Amino acid sequence: MAYERYSNRIGDNQVALSGLVVTAVFFLVSSQVLILPLPSIATQVFRPLIVLACMFRMRDTGGVNSWASTFAIIAAIHALASLVFHTELWSSKVFFSGIAVVLYFLMFAFAISVKWSGHELKFMLFFSFFACFICAVALLTSNDPTDFQAATVGHLKLLGYEVNRNKNAYQFSFGVVLGLIYLFKGKRIPKLLFAGMTAVMVYALLYSQCRGAFLCCVAGSTVVILGMLLDLRKRSGSTAFTLLVLTVLAYIAAYMLLKNSELSRLINTDNTSGRDEGIVEALNIFRNSDFFSRLFGSGFGYESTQIEGIGAHMVFVSFLVSIGILGMLLTLGMFTSAFRRCFGAGAYGLFLCAFLKAFFESADYNIYIPMILAVLICDYARRTGRSHYELFSRK
Repeated sequence: MAYERYSNRIGDNQVALSGLVVTAVFFLVSSQVLILPLPSIATQVFRPLIVLACMFRMRDTGGVNSWASTFAIIAAIHALASLVFHTELWSSKVFFSGIAVVLYFLMFAFAISVKWSGHELKFMLFFSFFACFICAVALLTSNDPTDFQAATVGHLKLLGYEVNRNKNAYQFSFGVVLGLIYLFKGKRIPKLLFAGMTAVMVYALLYSQCRGAFLCCVAGSTVVILGMLLDLRKRSGSTAFTLLVLTVLAYIAAYMLLKNSELSRLINTDNTSGRDEGIVEALNIFRNSDFFSRLFGSGFGYESTQIEGIGAHMVFVSFLVSIGILGMLLTLGMFTSAFRRCFGAGAYGLFLCAFLKAFFESADYNIYIPMILAVLICDYARRTGRSHYELFSRK
């Protein structure tokens, strides 16, 4: 009833201030171009800004209760307790990294609890896609786009700033999956334009030579393509089978081309950049901890005091050390519950991008934004009885 009353003031075709705030934050962090000059501490305000916007929105509209948000809130409380309990590890870097984990959990919990209107979700989806495209253009124009060896040193230029090649690559994988959903399911949109923007992001992803982001893109895109073929099979089984065969052949051809090109790093599993050693060392830290530390964690920053090098670079292993078995199980519960709220190839593709990223890097916006959008478009479809693919179409 709260949403019905609110709909009299902000209908499904309108956008409230809270929706603009979330859209703006998603755009800023995905495009990168406007926040690069800012100190990293300045961007810490974005997550509490989303939390506050969602809280004020739910005060008027009521919220959506779910296990995913419950797990996320409990995980945030547990992570905060771990941060406070291990003050001996504090430095400015450790403190803000711990606070960031807490705020990411809260951002996710509150963002998926709001009953966003259709137009608000369209804004979030499109401007997230557009932001990823802007980031791709900025990256390619800041470097020599024909020099595929530029990223092999680990860093690239972005508008004059030196950034890690992995910093933006995951935006491109997420943007490509969004682009495919627009192309396959969007109606009354300039598909040639969307195809061109998606192609630019594919090129930027290949140029970045980030294997984790490449795998996320391939996996998420494959789910979206299979969903399209399954839908097509209902209308024409022979056409769907022909396209499936062509898709498999295209994947094989792409693999062979990459294997024998300057981009072979994308499919080379021999060199893990030290990640496997970091994971083994982090697991050894966990095994050698006492029972209390295993259960509740050794605190944020403890892993870096014990490991020389890049560390685990995997969300679940890092959380096992910092917030313990309890924290990791809460995180897994959040992911599992979010997955259970999804349906349809588009949502599954977005979720897969988020989930797989957790196995290659630390928790950041590139995990939470696609997962939030995957959950929200499915909740909208359940709440309204419409197809969530309407959110990718012009009215």
